[in-house]
Amino acid sequence: MSEKSFEIIDPEAVIIAVNTIDRLIQLGDGDAALLYLYILRTSGKITQKGAAEALGKSDGWVASALARLSMFALVGSPDGIDDSMLTDEEAPKEYTIEEILEAKENDANFATLIDETQSIFGRHLKEFELKTLYAMYIGHHLPITVIILLINHCIDEAKMSGKLRRPSLSYIKKAADDWEKEELFTLELAEEYLKTLDNTRALRDDMKIAMGVVDRELKPSEKAYISSWIKLGYTAQAVEIAAELTMENTGERIFKYANSIILRWKKRGLLTVQDIVTKDSVQQNKTKGNDLRNLDEKFGVTTQEEFQRMERLLERLKND
Repeated sequence: MSEKSFEIIDPEAVIIAVNTIDRLIQLGDGDAALLYLYILRTSGKITQKGAAEALGKSDGWVASALARLSMFALVGSPDGIDDSMLTDEEAPKEYTIEEILEAKENDANFATLIDETQSIFGRHLKEFELKTLYAMYIGHHLPITVIILLINHCIDEAKMSGKLRRPSLSYIKKAADDWEKEELFTLELAEEYLKTLDNTRALRDDMKIAMGVVDRELKPSEKAYISSWIKLGYTAQAVEIAAELTMENTGERIFKYANSIILRWKKRGLLTVQDIVTKDSVQQNKTKGNDLRNLDEKFGVTTQEEFQRMERLLERLKND
């Protein structure tokens, strides 16, 4: 028996792009798909109240469905609701507790987010916290798995910085803005982002120690220098070389002086420790017995004695 085939009855069909259909299937949400069809039917111009009345749904249902469509880039807007779809009077607003409870009842994802957040906080969320959580949920492209990871990350960050109180949901909502700007729309991307943050933090700490800062926090200018060195691609060991050269030449580990050395390296294309040690060893051989006019350009050293100190340092690093 052959399979039956079907065709669209209405000849005035609306064409939907294949990639849009794929995203709708990936979303796997019948409510969102229904709202999307209604949006197509109205040529993309809807109001939250009008959609709710036409579909026999609540305003909260429409807001949640819009948020899920926005999450999969099926409707546009950084805020999760396309401004072109809403009248001025119906722009995003603070939601009532009734709307939030209704969303919890009708939206399994939001209900799960509430349960997980309360489990993390170890208590029931207060009314204003539920409102903040709901605003975060419908106002961003972030799926609940990423939001839950974000909440845990913010709490861990607070603990690491020695704060006794956990961060508020308002603070976490602001962090969600940053994650959305980073386009962390999947759990895999968010986890990789946190891994990069951890590596950067460890590198920053190593550079801080290399510069001799062990018993205090970095000053803003010092943080800026270290951040710039990381962006340039230097390792903590390279910074240690710059710090030692700075110490040899000035008697102190001066960030500004170390930065001038690093910028000279960058200008000469010396990025890795191997580059610094090997290529400067070649340059040393060329320099011995000649005048010292190139030494300041290399490392900020201007006398034979200073150059010999640098030479001993590089030799020690090669032997380590």
